[in-house]
Amino acid sequence: MQVQTKDHYNFKEYFTLNRWISFYEQISAILNCSPTNILEIGLGPRLIYAYLKESGFKVTGFDIEKDLNPDVVGDVRNLSGSFSDNQFDLVCCFQVLEHLPFEEFENSVRNIARLTSRHVVISLPFAGYGISFALRISKVGERKAGFAWRIPRFWEKHKYDGMHYWEIGKRGYPLSKITKILSTYFKIKEAKFVMPNKGSIIFVLDKK
Repeated sequence: MQVQTKDHYNFKEYFTLNRWISFYEQISAILNCSPTNILEIGLGPRLIYAYLKESGFKVTGFDIEKDLNPDVVGDVRNLSGSFSDNQFDLVCCFQVLEHLPFEEFENSVRNIARLTSRHVVISLPFAGYGISFALRISKVGERKAGFAWRIPRFWEKHKYDGMHYWEIGKRGYPLSKITKILSTYFKIKEAKFVMPNKGSIIFVLDKK
C-alpha cells in the first residue's frame, strides 16, 4: 500500500482547482447524509477532517501514516479491534482504495460496511474522457439545457505508477464490476462523476 506523508500534500503541487472541487463535492455528500458520528478513513491533507471538526461534528480520523496525526493509526485492510460494529453512522473514504491491489478491494469494502450503521461515502478515480455541452438562455427565465458523455478508457491496461493499482474505466475495471461489489454490502444511493474533469466518482451508499 502506498503511504502518503505530509510532504505529499504541499499546496502548490497538490491543491489544484480540480481537487478543491472534489473537496466541495465530498463534503456536500457527507452533509447531505446528516450524520452525527463520522469516521474518515485516509486523512490526506486533513482538510475534510478539519472542516467537520470545526463544524461541530463528532469525527474520528483513521490513517496508516502516523505522520498525518490520525486519531487512530491502522490499515483499512485490517480493522478488527480498532472499532466496534456499527460504531459510526457515516464512514467516508476518499481516494484511498485504489492505492491497494484490486484483490483487496472487496475485503476493504466489507470492513467499512461493518463499521457503519447507516451511510458510507467513498470516491474512486475514473479513467476516461468527459464530453459535455450546455446552453443557457437568460432572456427567457434562465433556462438551461445540456448533456454529457463519459467515455471510459476501456482499451487501456492500467500500469502501477507507484500510486494507483487500478482505476475505474480501464481494462478489467469497468464501473459495473465496482458497483457489483459495492451492491453486495450497500444500496447505491448515488454515483456522481465529479465535475469538471470527471476524474473521479463519488458513491453515496446506504447500508443494507
